[in-house]
Amino acid sequence: MAKRHKTAIQNASQERLRLEDLERALEFVLERHGVPEGEVSVLLTDDGEMRRLNQRFRGVDEATDVLTFPAPDGLEGQVGDIAVSMDFARRGAESRGVPIEEEAAMLVIHGGLHLAGYDDETEEERGKMSHMMNEAASALGLACDEGWASQPHGGTA
Repeated sequence: MAKRHKTAIQNASQERLRLEDLERALEFVLERHGVPEGEVSVLLTDDGEMRRLNQRFRGVDEATDVLTFPAPDGLEGQVGDIAVSMDFARRGAESRGVPIEEEAAMLVIHGGLHLAGYDDETEEERGKMSHMMNEAASALGLACDEGWASQPHGGTA
C-alpha cells in the first residue's frame, strides 16, 4: 500500500513503542475509508494531558482514551489531529491481555475512524465502529475484540 498520508507522531509518554506500527495502522484505516491525502498529527500522552485537552476542547473535566480534532473545512492538505492516552492504552492492554503496542494501535485506528467521519455516540454507532476497528485489526494482524469500545472516562489525573 502506497502511503498517502503524512503522519507526525509525538511520543510524549514514557512508553517505548515502534511508531512505524502506529503509522501503518493509521494509514490503513485512513486509506480504507477514503480519507483524502493530507497530514495527521498524533500525540501519545498521559491521562493528565488528556484531561486538560478534554476540558479545554470539550468542557469535560476527566481523562479519556482518544481525542480527535478534524481539520477545519477548506484547510488544504490537513486531515486533523489525534491525541491518545498511553495510560488508557496500558490499562486496556492489561485488561485484554495484549501488548501495549496493540492497544495503542487500536486507539490510533479508533481516532482514524473519527477523522474519517465516523462517530460512536449511540449504541448503533459504537457497534459499527467496533466492527470497522476489528476489520482493520484483522487485516493488520492485531488481536480482534468485538467488545472493544472507546472509554469516555475513567482515568484519573
